[in-house]
Amino acid sequence: MHLRLSLGALILLAVSACASGYGDTPDNPIRIVRPTRAEIMQRYPRAALEQHVTGRATVECEVVAGGLLDHCRTVEEEPAGHGFGEAAIQLAFEHQVRPDAQGRVPVGRKIELPIEFVLPR
Repeated sequence: MHLRLSLGALILLAVSACASGYGDTPDNPIRIVRPTRAEIMQRYPRAALEQHVTGRATVECEVVAGGLLDHCRTVEEEPAGHGFGEAAIQLAFEHQVRPDAQGRVPVGRKIELPIEFVLPR
C-alpha cells in the first residue's frame, strides 16, 4: 500500500508498508510528521543548490521506539553524485511516525520515503 503526502510542490513522501496492522488500510495509514520547507532547504545539497540541480531520492528506514526513523539507507537517488541520497537520509532522521488512533507505533516496520528536492521559485 502506498500513501502519498505532500508539502507544496517541494516534497513528496510515500510510505510503503507490508505487514498486517497499523498502516495496512486506507483508514489506518502510517502518518509521518513531515519536515517544513525551511528544514528541506537546510538539507538541500549545497553544490546542487548552487548549480540549480533538482533531484530526488528514496530512503528505506525502520520505525523505532517513539516513532522515530532509524537504520536508513538510500535505495534510489537521481541524479547520482549530487548528495540527494544523504540529504534524504538526514531528513528521514528528522521525521517521526505518529501513533494511530489506538496509540500504537509500528516499531520494527520498514517504510520507504521518496523525497523530491525542488528549487524554490
